[in-house]
Amino acid sequence: MQSEVTMSDYHIRPATVDDYDGVMEIGDVYFGIDYLRDRYHLFMDDPNATSYVYVVGEEIVGFCTAFLIDDGLTFLVRGSRVKEGFRGQGVYGRLMTHVYTEYKDVDSIIYDAMTTNDYNFEAKKDSLKKTHTEVSRKCFLNYQFKMEDVDTPAPTTGPVLEEANSSVMMSLFEDKNTREKLFPEGKIIIDWVPLRLLLVNMKYILAPNALALQSRGR
Repeated sequence: MQSEVTMSDYHIRPATVDDYDGVMEIGDVYFGIDYLRDRYHLFMDDPNATSYVYVVGEEIVGFCTAFLIDDGLTFLVRGSRVKEGFRGQGVYGRLMTHVYTEYKDVDSIIYDAMTTNDYNFEAKKDSLKKTHTEVSRKCFLNYQFKMEDVDTPAPTTGPVLEEANSSVMMSLFEDKNTREKLFPEGKIIIDWVPLRLLLVNMKYILAPNALALQSRGR
């Protein structure tokens, strides 16, 4: 039985690469599509990110990563989680208070951005609507399959798919007509992150394990 977490029982500190196993023991909190196991070390190496752990005794029970994106204009928290048995005791709230305090004197920050799913939005929508403006809502579908069960599609006479590198992506962002049609909100959401159409964001838009494709019409 887990006892109540008191103010004197915990401390919050920056996460390190050595915390990987402890953070992973918190478990999957994103309904089977958790990305942190694959992205943890990328977060540690990103100069725009600082991760934090909430520690009770010697046990890591909370985690999050704070990012500065959009050339420092936007503050974003990713990968937040609290271990089962410690939820509902104010752990997440104290972790967020600590993180926001760490960034309160960063003068470049204008926006606080986030993405969320319907489950969390419905639970917190009253408070979220007081502090945030909804920019976009999309349907998210997740499929899991074995490659051997997928039939290779036959060639079609439709538009040819081409790989879109950073130069191609920037040309799309800079062309007003194309930008307004493809990205009407002025953002592109990559891996749950709402990014402005800026060159400095290209390392997130075209991450090392990402493939961007374009098709040309008339």
